[in-house]
Amino acid sequence: MQVPFPRMHFLLSSMAPLAAPRDKAQLAAPRSVDQLFSDAFSRENVLLACDPRNHTCLATALMMRGRLSLSDAQRNVTRLRPILCVAHWNTEGFKLGLCSQPPVGLPYSLLCLSNNCCIRDTFSNLMARFGRLYKRKF
Repeated sequence: MQVPFPRMHFLLSSMAPLAAPRDKAQLAAPRSVDQLFSDAFSRENVLLACDPRNHTCLATALMMRGRLSLSDAQRNVTRLRPILCVAHWNTEGFKLGLCSQPPVGLPYSLLCLSNNCCIRDTFSNLMARFGRLYKRKF
């Protein structure tokens, strides 16, 4: 398999459910599998200040833990595919991983690793802030 852009390897990670361990009530709140997948692609659950739905997604890996079936995952991928802006040359750019062992204290969880172009905004903001700081120095 050939990687289309081998130097574009800035992964965007998100988790669902996402909460601090001390927030037991938020972690224990019942979630449907559909809500889990929607949360993984929402702005609130991304571990970087960006919105993955507004930019092109090159490839995505979804790693699920707990009592989830592959049919649930495939159904949610087909549900989310029209919402996400996927690269035209990689419409099948989703890899699924399934582990039957649930995380501690939860019935299931989802980790999403995505090679998404929204990282560009973060880098440009960082570069602009550094430029302003560097100008102030001199």
